[in-house]
Amino acid sequence: MQTRLEQQIALWCIDNIPLIEHSKAKDWVMIHYERLVSNPKAILKEKIDLCGIPIEGIDLNSIDFGKASRSVFFREDLKSNPSEQLEKFLLNLDDETLNRIQIIFDYFGLQVYRADNAYPLSYDSPRPLGFNNNTSF
Repeated sequence: MQTRLEQQIALWCIDNIPLIEHSKAKDWVMIHYERLVSNPKAILKEKIDLCGIPIEGIDLNSIDFGKASRSVFFREDLKSNPSEQLEKFLLNLDDETLNRIQIIFDYFGLQVYRADNAYPLSYDSPRPLGFNNNTSF
C-alpha cells in the first residue's frame, strides 16, 4: 500500500467486513449509511416496522433529517443534496487511485462496495463511474 488513504481503506475493511458478513444472519438488521442519508425517513420507518417497535405519538415528519450534525455544522463543503454529499469524494479520486482501492476491496473479498460507486451494490445506485482493474500493489 502506497498511501495513507490505502492504509485507511484496508483498516476500514478489517473493521467492517465482519459486520457486513454478519448482516446475512436472519437476526441482524443492516442499515447502509448511504441509504439512510438518501432517504432517512423511509429507512427509519422501514426498520422500526421491521423490528415491531411501536411509535404511536411520534411524528416522523417533525424530524429535520436534513440538519447537519455538529461535526459538519460549520463546514462550507456540506452539500444539501444527499446524492451530491455521498458522491463528492469521487470527484477527488483519479482512476489510478480508484483502481488501487478496488484492489484492496478485492483482496479482502468485499463485494458490497466498488471503489467507483458511492453506493452499496445492493442499493439502487444512480451511476457507477468507469475504471479498469489492471493496477496492482
